[in-house]
Formats: sequence, structure tokens, C-alpha cells
Amino acid sequence: MAGICVGAWGFFYKSCSPANERIKTAADGLIYSNILMIIINMTAVHLFPRAGLALSMLMLAGAIFLACRLPERHGKETVFKTGQISPVKPLAFLCLFVVIITINSGLMYQVMNPAFAHHQWLVSWYWAAPYIIALIIMRNLPAKASRTYLLYVGIAMIGLSFIAFMILDRSAVSYLIIDTLMLGACGIYDLF
Repeated sequence: MAGICVGAWGFFYKSCSPANERIKTAADGLIYSNILMIIINMTAVHLFPRAGLALSMLMLAGAIFLACRLPERHGKETVFKTGQISPVKPLAFLCLFVVIITINSGLMYQVMNPAFAHHQWLVSWYWAAPYIIALIIMRNLPAKASRTYLLYVGIAMIGLSFIAFMILDRSAVSYLIIDTLMLGACGIYDLF
């Protein structure tokens, strides 16, 4: 169900979102989905794991219900012309990017978060807060602002988070610093 929802969202994003508003639409989608993930995570951690699973399934069913209520046609139809641009090079870069971000996310969720598991309450809700804040900042940048420099900022944030993880202790303040750097960078990269 999640894969179908993501694929459907991508289709409607491309066909229904105005070209000059797509970055804001993508940011809004990521922001609201992460707010929902925080709610699901807190439900699973603090109430009952099956309640979190039921809540996530309910949200997916609600998304399908709302998607079925969308109008059939919006604006111009998307026409795909073949033979103009080869998709091989952009696809290769996209795949490389996804692999690198996946490794980075794996380190965050399988190495860094377990190191701070004794701060259960803080980790259960704060883990996505820097991600959401980074998306809000990127979303509200003026349309003419160059966002490419933020990629360099994201790379620096990832490096600093790994250095901080090696140097700092396992206190709550250390978690706030490391998670803010790491997930803020992930928010920047996910929007791109």
C-alpha cells in the first residue's frame, strides 16, 4: 500500500502541481508526512506497537480514499517525448544519490539512534524535528534564491554530525546536536 501511495503521489505531483510551485508542494508533502510519522512513532513507542501499526494503516487507507476523490483531469496533460534526452546519465546520478543517502540514513537509524536509546522520550519525538525545520526553511526561500549552496551546507552538516558522534558523549544535549545536524542535512537532500 505504501508503494502504491508513493507512486500515485508522484503521478499527481507531476501532473497537477504548477511548475513554479513544485518545490513548495514537495516540501509540504515531506513536512506533513514527517509530522504524521512522529505521531505514529510516539504512538508505537509510548502506547502500544500495534496501535502505531494500526494508525499507519489507517492513514494509508485515508490517503487512498482522498486520492480517489481527486478530479480526473487537472490542467494540461503530460506529454512524454521520446528520443530528445537520454535518461541514462540522470538516472545513474539519481541511483548513486539514493545509495549514498540510504547509507547515511542507515547509519543514523542503526548506529546513532540506538546509541541514544536511553533517552527514549526525546528520541521518540525529536528525531524528525530538524528534518521538518530544514524543509520549512527551504520551502520559504524566495523563488529566485539559489538552493545549490544548501547542498554544500548539507554535506558539511553530515560530516560535522559524524565528527560530533565520535567526540561527544551520549547525553541528551549531544543527541540534540548530532540529530539536528544529521536530519537537517537529510531534509535538505530529500527535498532536492
